[in-house]
Amino acid sequence: MQNAGMIHAHMIQSNADITSALNLLDQAETIARSGNLGEDEYFLRFNVGMYHIRRAIALIAVGHSTEKLRKGPFTEALCQLELAEQNTSQEMTRRHGMINLFRAQAHYGLGEYGFAVKEALLALEVFKEIHSDINIGYITELYYKLCVSSYKNAPLVLRLGWELNKLGALQ
Repeated sequence: MQNAGMIHAHMIQSNADITSALNLLDQAETIARSGNLGEDEYFLRFNVGMYHIRRAIALIAVGHSTEKLRKGPFTEALCQLELAEQNTSQEMTRRHGMINLFRAQAHYGLGEYGFAVKEALLALEVFKEIHSDINIGYITELYYKLCVSSYKNAPLVLRLGWELNKLGALQ
């Protein structure tokens, strides 16, 4: 249900599509909150924290779904990520990095570039530690977007670029 909702959110063409995507995610929430998901010794199973992360990803996609950015979904995504953090145990390092990454994307969507870079730097530290090249790639994409924004010459953006360059992530 959750994956279907996320896919639907990335393919939005109308307000009805937004409603359908969010309804699918609501159904996934019901499953996550049932709590009958068993032990998760490898931190892989679906849970409430992961539900909130995925809902935030879908909301970020909704925010980008038209030529004109929709600010409401980005704000709601930040709320979902706060809930995700509250429902994610500290030892789930990768998930905490994901929370920072998607906070960075939501802040970017809101035009809050300073917050976006700070969250991206926090996420980068996690993804360097666990060698998550795909997530470092998402941070690199965000960096390139920041490089064409009004914030491109800010010291934090330059630091993010320097950190990515050290990893060989910039071309």
